[in-house]
Amino acid sequence: MRLRLLLAGLLLVAAGSAGAQERVAVRGGAHADFGRLVFDWTSPVEYGATIEDGRLIVTFDRATEFDTSSAERHLFRYLETVRRSEDGRSLTFDLTRAFGLETFRLDTKVVVDLLQDASQVSAVPAPAAAVATAGPPAAVPADTPPSASEPSAQAQPQPQAQPQSLPEVRVRVGEHTAFERLVFDWPAPVGYQVEQDASGARVVFERPARLDVSRLQADPPSLLRRFEDRRV
Repeated sequence: MRLRLLLAGLLLVAAGSAGAQERVAVRGGAHADFGRLVFDWTSPVEYGATIEDGRLIVTFDRATEFDTSSAERHLFRYLETVRRSEDGRSLTFDLTRAFGLETFRLDTKVVVDLLQDASQVSAVPAPAAAVATAGPPAAVPADTPPSASEPSAQAQPQPQAQPQSLPEVRVRVGEHTAFERLVFDWPAPVGYQVEQDASGARVVFERPARLDVSRLQADPPSLLRRFEDRRV
């Protein structure tokens, strides 16, 4: 199946007002033996992560506005309610049961994995700046689980495929009079969503794949300044 996206719409970025607070998307992904939270910071940030009394607490050294809609929608088997601290530096996730914990960085992003094996816990202390100004968390109700009409990969964890077994998806470019088009040649129907922020736009597919971007690199569209293929 061909998923055709208008490049003009894909790369349209709304300019924020000067001095506006950064907005960080918190994406969620369910895998075979873990659930993943990805904090999409656009610049380096110090962080801490720990599990205490059935709660995952993730803290950063500066305040932001978190968008947790993706995490709550895709990780409803892992997360119940989400609470934001009054100072905007931390999130507290009530967990559905005991999980293990691992974290790492991916460029400017912070990745937090909730493991099925609850004995594997690797906590990271909260940054000193955040500890000094921490306030009580404000309750925020979690989203309801996905309906039956949503893609099944969002409702149930999917096995994490090895790179060599992933399907190859060719990425092509089409130039038209009033717009440019990116075409992702998936061999079968696949769910996707477009995420956009001040740094650009992302196309996130519900299944991993190996993207063949050779044609895109050889003859990139005029509106596309940079392209990255990431599996997170």
